[in-house]
Amino acid sequence: MSNYHAGHAPRITLVAAVASIIACDGEGSGDRVTRVDSAGVQIVQNAAADSNAIAWWMVSNQPRLDIGKVEGSETEVLFRVVDAVRLADGRIAIASAGNAHVRYYSPAGAHLITAGAQGGGPGEFRRITGLLPMPADSIAVIDAGARRVTVLAPDGKFARVVLGAPGAPVTVVGLREDGTWVAQATSSAPNNAVQAGPLRPNVVCVTLPPAGGSVLDTLGSFPGIERVLQVEEDRGRINSVEIFTPPFAKAPSFVTAGNDLIVGTQDAAEVRVFDYDGALRRIIRTGTVPQRVTPELMDAYLERQLASVPAERQQAVREGQMAILTAEVVPPYGALLVDRAGNLWMQDYPGLTDDQRWTVFNADGSRVARITLPLRFTLYDIGKDWVLGRELDDLDVEHVRLYEIETAPRSRT
Repeated sequence: MSNYHAGHAPRITLVAAVASIIACDGEGSGDRVTRVDSAGVQIVQNAAADSNAIAWWMVSNQPRLDIGKVEGSETEVLFRVVDAVRLADGRIAIASAGNAHVRYYSPAGAHLITAGAQGGGPGEFRRITGLLPMPADSIAVIDAGARRVTVLAPDGKFARVVLGAPGAPVTVVGLREDGTWVAQATSSAPNNAVQAGPLRPNVVCVTLPPAGGSVLDTLGSFPGIERVLQVEEDRGRINSVEIFTPPFAKAPSFVTAGNDLIVGTQDAAEVRVFDYDGALRRIIRTGTVPQRVTPELMDAYLERQLASVPAERQQAVREGQMAILTAEVVPPYGALLVDRAGNLWMQDYPGLTDDQRWTVFNADGSRVARITLPLRFTLYDIGKDWVLGRELDDLDVEHVRLYEIETAPRSRT
C-alpha cells in the first residue's frame, strides 16, 4: 500500500510468527474483534457489522445551535463555508472561502468578530481550505491559495504565519501533540510525457517544525487520488488536456491522532496508523464487504449526483461520467475524522443511500458504534456529545449547525 522514504524500512513481514491472538468484544457494540501482533505491527480485524447487534447512535432532531440565514446582515448569511471548529469556551469559528475570512460566534450564535480579508498580507487569506484547533483556543488557518498557515490568537487577532513562503509545495493536514505539523505534497510524475488514461500520482507525507521551515522527516509515500487524463490531438500535436475525477475514484485521507498519522487510501477496507517516526504500528480492518459497481448501482448513484444539475445537461453529464468509469468496486469508505477523544470516525462511501452513515472506532481500532447524520450535513468537528458541521437546507441556504449525539443503546436494521 505504501512506499517508505527517508530510510524507514517496513516493520511488517509477510511470514512472521503470530505473537498473540486475542478475541474480544468491541466496546459497546457486541462485535467480535480479533487482534494479531505480528512483527511489531498490531492488526485489528473487526468482523462484518451486524445491524441487529451493533450500537447505533443518533443525533437530535433539532440542532442545539444554528448559524446562518437566507436573508439578514452580512454576519448572518454564510457563503462557501469550508470548515468550522468549536473552541473550549463554546465559541464557534467558521471559515469562509467565499469571503476569505474567519468569523467568530458566541456559544449562543451571536456574531463576535471577523478575522481576515482577501489578500496576501499578514492576517489576509487567498483561499482558505481548513481550520485546525490549537492549544488555548488559538486556531491555525490553512490557506492553500497562499500555501501557508496563519495562526489566529484566542481573541481572533492575527498572531503569526508559521509555515513557508507562498509557493511552498506542501498542504498541512494535521497538527501533532508536540507542535509539529504533518503536511502532504504530490509526488512528481515519473516523466513529462502526457499520456491519456488513468492517473494516480503518489502523495508524500512529511513533518515540519512548529515554527515552519525545512522538512523534518518524510513519513511515507501513498497512492493519491484517481484521475482520468483525456488528451485531444490533431496530427500529432496536443490541442487540449483535461483531467477528470471518475465515479467511485479512490482518494487518500490523512488525519492525525496525538502524534500518530492515520492513512486511508481506499484500496482496501482498512486504514493504517503510523507512529511519530513513520513506522507502521497498527492496521485497522473494518470488516466492510466489497460492493460491486453494477449497472443498477451506477444508475442510482448518478440519479443522486444529477439531482442538482439542470435537466438539459443531465444526459451529457451522465454520458461523460459513464465514459470515464473505471471502478469495479465501490471504495470501502469515504472521509476520515478524529474526534476530541481520539476516536476515529469513518464515513460510509457517500452518494449510495438517502442518509449519511459513519462508523466510530476507538483509539485501539475496535468498532464502537454506527451513527446516522443528516444527508446534506458536512461533518467538521466532533466532541464528546456533539457534532458540528455545515448543512444545506431545502433552499440550499448554508448553515453551521451543532447537533447533540444520543448514545443510548439501540438497534437498527
